[in-house]
Amino acid sequence: QQACLWREGQVKILGELSKNGSSHAGAINDSGQIVGNAEVSQGDLLHGFLWQNGRMMDLNALVPDRKGWILGSAAGINNAGQIVCNGSHHDTMHAILLSPQAGA
Repeated sequence: QQACLWREGQVKILGELSKNGSSHAGAINDSGQIVGNAEVSQGDLLHGFLWQNGRMMDLNALVPDRKGWILGSAAGINNAGQIVCNGSHHDTMHAILLSPQAGA
């Protein structure tokens, strides 16, 4: 399974974070940014992703200095680019709001 975007009668496959991994889209904003989750290794380890400008990126690679946090499934993105996802820290799950830096 791979996340896809249906636009103007065409299907665009969004991609994957690991070879032969599955991905699932969760939300899209008015700018066409898409978030969801994708397998990053065998064993179904899921990371949240952001898809924009034709590229899928692991949220964990986009957040500097995570200090032990692992960002999992992304469920929503608003028009300001803020992303709602879940994450774990010391094996405890939390809801997380990621806000982009100005100019990023």
